[in-house]
Amino acid sequence: MRPTFMGFETATRGLMVNQKALDIVGNNLTNVSTMGYTRQRVDLVSLNVNMRYTRYNQNSTPYAGQGSAVYGVSQVRDAFLDKRFREEYSDVGYYDTVSSVLTDLHAAIDEIAPATMTTAMYDFEAAWNELLQKANETTNSANILAKATQIVSVFQQMSQKIDNVWNQQEYNLKNDVNQVNSILQRIALLNDEISREKFNCMEVNNKNYQPLELLDKRNVLLDELSKFGDVTFREEEDGMVTVFMGGHKAVDGKEYETMSYAVDRYDPNYPSVNVIWDSTGKDITFSSGTIKGYLDMMNGRGIHSVSSTNVNFSQGIHYYKEKIDMFANTFADAFNRAIAIDNTNPVEYKTLFTFKDDTISAANIRVNEEWVKDATYITTEVRDKIEKGGDDNSYAAKAYQIFKTGLDFGEFKGTINEYIEFYSTTKLSNDTAYNQSRLDAVGSISSDILNQIQEISGVSMEEEGVDMLMYKKAYDAVSRVFTTLDEMLDKLINGTGVVGR
Repeated sequence: MRPTFMGFETATRGLMVNQKALDIVGNNLTNVSTMGYTRQRVDLVSLNVNMRYTRYNQNSTPYAGQGSAVYGVSQVRDAFLDKRFREEYSDVGYYDTVSSVLTDLHAAIDEIAPATMTTAMYDFEAAWNELLQKANETTNSANILAKATQIVSVFQQMSQKIDNVWNQQEYNLKNDVNQVNSILQRIALLNDEISREKFNCMEVNNKNYQPLELLDKRNVLLDELSKFGDVTFREEEDGMVTVFMGGHKAVDGKEYETMSYAVDRYDPNYPSVNVIWDSTGKDITFSSGTIKGYLDMMNGRGIHSVSSTNVNFSQGIHYYKEKIDMFANTFADAFNRAIAIDNTNPVEYKTLFTFKDDTISAANIRVNEEWVKDATYITTEVRDKIEKGGDDNSYAAKAYQIFKTGLDFGEFKGTINEYIEFYSTTKLSNDTAYNQSRLDAVGSISSDILNQIQEISGVSMEEEGVDMLMYKKAYDAVSRVFTTLDEMLDKLINGTGVVGR
């Protein structure tokens, strides 16, 4: 015969485990809108009666049926989906950054509406055409000077706008570096807290206790960290995680790394940035993420750029700035060879445009001071005019022809208007559209994965409702066991031996 009160112990355990299961269901439902919360479940086990280690070998059957116990409370997560999401989220961070920078560049040098440079060039061309028709009128010379000044101003404005885009990305990169340092610190602090909580609360050799709410906080930080660069991590026995960023150990237990960014202004026209690990001083190499996006866009000068410190071959901010600078240089050189003073060898020309401090760039292009002082500078001391008469306009024809002739801009050969349209409209638009399409693609994939994670780890009102009914019915059924056991015990105590009295 089994022990008299074992049935009550079994029923008591049944009430306890079902009550705990209802508690966890209630906890899930109250956290349905909590950010980062992972659905929890009670892990139940049937009590195993093992007579192997008793002093005397005996049949274990009389001791079977002792009920169940709560083995632990666990989270419903899929490690594979978590890994995939963080990989895709890192790509989302990269393409989101690149698309944002290219959109800002598009706003800075866009020639669709309003067509600032195109309009200025059209006005400059029209002014030369008027001079070609009436070479003797000084008003036409003054008009050309005014249009030349306008073009110089547009060059300078474009260069300044591109510099503003670069400066804004420098500010954004600084914020990202600070955020990464903060996240790494918080993960290290959570590592310490999780480890201590696990050590203080777990029984010897019991690996089933987990401080789940702290794990949720750490998982949210790991997800957030993956936006900045490629992240992997390894779970340790003590509950901590070792985090790697770009293959570098960024968090090791309670210790964490920090990163810094530095600006190299050796070339003031094309400054560069790099991000380093403070412990090693080595550059950080990410394959994706926002930090790589900023580095590619801020240091990118295209595949034809001269290799130097921090420069990469992406078509970033400096790539398009270089195109504007090349434009200014080719434009100035063409018009500085338009008006010949002396056709003897070597030919001398009127200098219409100069560069401040001899630094060739769109920011430094200027109208020659002699021309600024005297609008007729382009018509005086021209030998052809002196020899052929006051109405000679061959110099104006040569200048006007520049707009019709293909020029060598380095990577591109064509007319001035074709160059403007190609780089400020077609090329930049294609780059922006491509990166936006990549952002849409990786964004869609990450959203799909996130939905799959939500289906597994998120709280479902329907599933929790079904579980609540199941545990409630089990609780009610176990309660009936007490009534049955009470009747049996009453019969055993009060009813046994009554017959025959």
